[in-house]
Amino acid sequence: MNYKIKEISEIINGATPSTSKPNYWNGNIDWITPKDLTNFSGRFIFHGRVPITKEGYDSCSTKLVPEGTILLSSRAPIGYLAIAGKEVCTNQGFKSIICNPNKVNNIYLYYWLSTKVDYLQSISNGATFKELSKETLENVLIDLPTMEKQQHIVNTIGSVDDLIENYQTQINKLYKIGLTKINYLNNEFDTVEFNHIAYLKKGYEAGSSNYLETETKDSVHYIRVGDLDSLSNTFVIINDKMPIAKEDDILVAFDGAPGRNAIGLNGVYSSGIYKVKCSSQYKGLAYFELNSNANQRIISDHSQGTTILHASKAIPFLISIKDNNYCDYFNKIFNGIVNLKKKINLLKKQKNLLLDRYFTSQQ
Repeated sequence: MNYKIKEISEIINGATPSTSKPNYWNGNIDWITPKDLTNFSGRFIFHGRVPITKEGYDSCSTKLVPEGTILLSSRAPIGYLAIAGKEVCTNQGFKSIICNPNKVNNIYLYYWLSTKVDYLQSISNGATFKELSKETLENVLIDLPTMEKQQHIVNTIGSVDDLIENYQTQINKLYKIGLTKINYLNNEFDTVEFNHIAYLKKGYEAGSSNYLETETKDSVHYIRVGDLDSLSNTFVIINDKMPIAKEDDILVAFDGAPGRNAIGLNGVYSSGIYKVKCSSQYKGLAYFELNSNANQRIISDHSQGTTILHASKAIPFLISIKDNNYCDYFNKIFNGIVNLKKKINLLKKQKNLLLDRYFTSQQ
């Protein structure tokens, strides 16, 4: 049965307290902005980067929304999604959707919206940047199955998401262990330049005219700086000139977001990204050194640009050469993370197939 979104939910706008009032900030009210979802990969969000105070909350029109509310970013960009894991409020970059539980399962609607981002962008308006208005969203139509069918779909896709989130929790724990150790070693021992164990290989600029939106037998994922958090759905036809990254390769950005890096990705990487080339003996060490406090500060100090930040390839990365004794230690953690990321990549493919089965192919 077809419903308008406003017939199955209430939509709430957000707002921002004055940034010139220090007493409005760093309080105990969780306040979410689209920036908080930039690298967010789960379903449920509990905190934003900067909470607000009761004075800040009372000073503007933001509203606390209950646990289970769907948070949909409505500008810059349109289409970031999360579910409130507790009572939160948001800035004006969100439309918060409070579902009527008698008509729609909130997680069902969350999954449905995740497959409609292109459509939501197409119905948005704006000269400088597009924005999805409350009225436009309220009048979007959705064909809802029975509550029993909604729950079945949520259980099916949710079981995959549960595994993804469990593996991601394991990755976060391993990453924290490795990062704590490398920061300790860098503080305790003398360091030398990173090029003692590794060098950098620049990526390839494929050009937007060569992008594919669907995968073919001759194509691979195309990894841009913004895709270092997770693989995008952009592909390119592979040729001999293109450098390929495998899951156990370390990729690091030098343009746009210098210092952002990733492992667990497979595909052609763009010219704003370099691959770290080193022997397998040093991979774990190199990965955690790139993420260490010392090297992230060095990258920041050597990055320039007003519109787009750029870092020189000649950044004097440091490495604690005395932690050769710890190579096996870091490799075990590194390989553990890579294997978990491989599992997540397979699960994401399975999830996309399910989303297509339930929400796209039936249109």
